[in-house]
Amino acid sequence: MVLAGLVLLVGVLGPRAFAHNLITSETAPSTWGSAISIDDPTVSRVFYSSLDPARPQTWFRFRGTAGDRVYLGTGVPVLERLSGFRPLSALVGPGLPPGDPGFELPPGLGVQVLAPGSSPREFHEGVTGTDSWIVMEETVTLPATGEYWFVTSPSDPAEAAARQWDKLWMAIGTKERFGLGDIFRLPSIRRFVRVFHEVR
Repeated sequence: MVLAGLVLLVGVLGPRAFAHNLITSETAPSTWGSAISIDDPTVSRVFYSSLDPARPQTWFRFRGTAGDRVYLGTGVPVLERLSGFRPLSALVGPGLPPGDPGFELPPGLGVQVLAPGSSPREFHEGVTGTDSWIVMEETVTLPATGEYWFVTSPSDPAEAAARQWDKLWMAIGTKERFGLGDIFRLPSIRRFVRVFHEVR
């Protein structure tokens, strides 16, 4: 089973708390047709994905309005085998230029490649005691109203499989929105995040 989660993290994008529900799935959302639907892209969510070499993409889907500004980020756990992993991230949707990122896109839509930074930002998450390299973070302005996809993938899936570059996380939005139930679930969420980061 591939475990993936939209989870509560405190401070993954800064000194705030961000929340959503933990999800387990038999397979990752590895095609644009199976993308995780995000109701409000301004609310902070983080998705943890263990990559299947045969289906290495991970997709979000959300609806936006022209002029909306949406935060998007990609990171990997601080693990020796992932030290060179720089996954490709892209925004796909209306009003974007045509392009070919190397995998299938929804028909008739353009793509904006979100290149990883030259130096990943290291981030320590105090509640879970985990560390990540944030390899890409960008706030994009949507050029048109319509449905958009946020996707991450190894730039070279064969290399990723050979090097065991097998996990990443995706973040969207910055608004804090969590309830009492999220607080009660914090112990199980903390365990999930630590297992994903291979922290014992």
